[in-house]
Amino acid sequence: MHYGFFDGACQGNPGPIGIGVSICDDKREIALGAGPVSHGTNNEAEYLAVIKLLESAISIGIKDIVVTGDSQLIINQINGKWQAGEKFKDMLSKVHSLSAQFNNIKFEWIAREKNKR
Repeated sequence: MHYGFFDGACQGNPGPIGIGVSICDDKREIALGAGPVSHGTNNEAEYLAVIKLLESAISIGIKDIVVTGDSQLIINQINGKWQAGEKFKDMLSKVHSLSAQFNNIKFEWIAREKNKR
């Protein structure tokens, strides 16, 4: 099983956006990415980070993954527990489209202090 971690942030809200993603197997980190990506809100940053994580996992051939992030809003919207506002529908649709390319995928919330990498 593989595990993916994502986080997004912005300086100011809205402001410049940065994202970070990490993919691990049971023993080690196998992919890492971070950097500035655009301008927007913190929630947009979180969505861009999860999209980057899924694209990265697909590009290296991962078919089974547990995706974790510290944004309850994003995780609950992806899992269908909370509705996404009009502003996020396109990004949520992209997440669902990418998710369909995995055999097994699960999205879980983790506490911020466990998502530091």
